[in-house]
Parts: sequence; structure tokens; C-alpha cells
Amino acid sequence: MIKIVIDTNVFLDFYDTHTESIKVLEELKKNASNVVLPKLVYEEFLRSKNRLIDSVISNFEKSKPKKHYSSAMIQNLPIFKELENAWDNYSNYHGNVVKELRDMKNNQEQDVVFKYVEDMFRSNEVEKIEYDDSIIEKAKRRHILGHPPGTDEKTIGDEVIWETILVLQRWILTVDARFFF
Repeated sequence: MIKIVIDTNVFLDFYDTHTESIKVLEELKKNASNVVLPKLVYEEFLRSKNRLIDSVISNFEKSKPKKHYSSAMIQNLPIFKELENAWDNYSNYHGNVVKELRDMKNNQEQDVVFKYVEDMFRSNEVEKIEYDDSIIEKAKRRHILGHPPGTDEKTIGDEVIWETILVLQRWILTVDARFFF
């Protein structure tokens, strides 16, 4: 059976990119029995999501174009009033989107990405992998030896996740080996 292990950044990318649709999360949920979720991935997601939401809000606020009229001639054009009305509507909608984003950050029940990740973590179908001191020790060794993955000099989160996946892989290989004897 194929197992899908999802890195924290995959979940976090749903906040900050436009390339992936929420439909991907729906598909993952439909295939929950194939999903493996290391506990550290879930913890990293919870720890990082608000920072990303803040960044999205900030970038969206900066994206609002400024009202700029260069001359009285433009302001006296008959269509100019329609432009002003459109600008006012745009400003109102833009402000409403910012408000909804802030509300979502403060109320996780409005956060669609959080709800999918939380549902998967709470699901009995999704296989969760805990980490313990032995995994952390293996991750430290991996980090010291410079074995991938590992992008942070100060933390070993990637290494811990990798070691939890290796434990799962060893378990699968052990189980599979029993079927052959």
C-alpha cells in the first residue's frame, strides 16, 4: 500500500501560494488511510501558520493600489465618476478581505487550511508517528554527520521528521519480511 508523508511546508504553502488549490487537501482527506502524519509536522504547522497568515495579510494590504489622479482634466471626464465609484467599491472589498483574514487568524474555525490539517491529525484513518528520545538522538547524529535532510544549523526538525519516517519504513519492511517467510 502506498503511503503519503506530507512535509510541513506543503501544508503551509496553502496559505501563501496560488498554485495549489484547496482541492488538493480534499483529495488528501479522501485518501486519509494512505496518509502518514509525523507529529512534529503537525506541531510545526501549528507553530508557523499564524506567522504566514500575518505575512499574507501584510502582502495583501500592500497590494492595494493607491488612488492617484494627475490632472483636473482627468477628474472632469464623464467616466471619471464611474472610476471613483469602482475605486470605492474596490477599497471596501479589499478592507473586507483583510478583516476576514484577521478574523480567520483569530478564529481557527474559519481557517479552511487549519480545519483540513486538524481533521487529518484527529482522523483515525491517518497514521500518526510520534517521536521520542531515541529518534531525537538519531536526528542529532544525522545532523552532526551532515546527512540530509537538514537546512537549519540550529534546529533538527527536518532530521527528526526524517528519522520518524525511517522508523515507519523499517516497520513496513519488517512486516513485509514476515509475509515472505
